[in-house]
Amino acid sequence: MNETQKLLLVLLISIEIAFTKSVYLNLFLIVVSILILIVTKSHLKTFARLLIVSILPAVGSFTSFYFFGTGDESQRLHFALVMTTRVGAYVFMGAAFMSTMVLYELLRSLEQNVKMSQPLYMAFWVH
Repeated sequence: MNETQKLLLVLLISIEIAFTKSVYLNLFLIVVSILILIVTKSHLKTFARLLIVSILPAVGSFTSFYFFGTGDESQRLHFALVMTTRVGAYVFMGAAFMSTMVLYELLRSLEQNVKMSQPLYMAFWVH
């Protein structure tokens, strides 16, 4: 799978989870992304950084939707969990994509597949 296809896959999955309200789907995506990170031999520091980066938005989403949402308590809890796991899914999917990607190859692949007039690697000064 080339870099452009990986990028499009991640974007399509991101659009899909933006419109679904499934905690299980988000947890599944988090687990798959963690498995990809393990297979690519990411360091334990990487996992710690991802957790640190995602904790504040996840806690903020949960408290915001649980305490200030509409509906009864079970509806607010479900939606708060959906939004919390969605943050984790976005963070870990992005990390899995970036760990399997080489920027130069992505730019070359986009240049070839999207038919850009100017080479993208020239625009970003990647040599």
